Amino acid sequence: MASPNEVKIYLAYWFQLGKSVHINNGRITQRPGPVLEGNQFSRAFQDCWQAIMAVGGRDCYLDGSQETIEQLLSPEWEITDCARCNIPTAMPTVMPVAQLCPCGDIDTWPNDELPAPHMPINNNKHFGKLKMRLDEDNLKIRLDEDKLKMRLDEHPRGDHQLKHEVHDQKTIVNNRVRES
Repeated sequence: MASPNEVKIYLAYWFQLGKSVHINNGRITQRPGPVLEGNQFSRAFQDCWQAIMAVGGRDCYLDGSQETIEQLLSPEWEITDCARCNIPTAMPTVMPVAQLCPCGDIDTWPNDELPAPHMPINNNKHFGKLKMRLDEDNLKIRLDEDKLKMRLDEHPRGDHQLKHEVHDQKTIVNNRVRES
């Protein structure tokens, strides 16, 4: 059974590809745009979702599909990725049959030259992980630099090669600090 959140995500992906949803057997057609605003769904998308849920998905369906949103929310259906385009699509849970994904009538899809539809991205979380990786790299470089200095200290007359390695490590550290 597809959860309401899975169905919501399913619609979000297809709206990003230009599909519309028909409400009340096609009396109302909506294609909210934009679907995403920053790291969350847009107000237009949320309003469309609320309109669908207000009628329990009854007599609401996505362009290119035969099943209603109400059916998708029943135990007979699940949301899974399309084998052709990797976008969420509806599949029956019992005796899967050949089912066309809504991508079947988009001649230009899949298109690896365009950004694929996606979920909202939390930039703070992404940049936080990136910063953590850079901090770990900087720590490793500092430890390597300390080891090289210790090796240099073991050779009081100085070893030209070791001095060169220390200089290279300092340059790498300084460049990474400037990039951070």
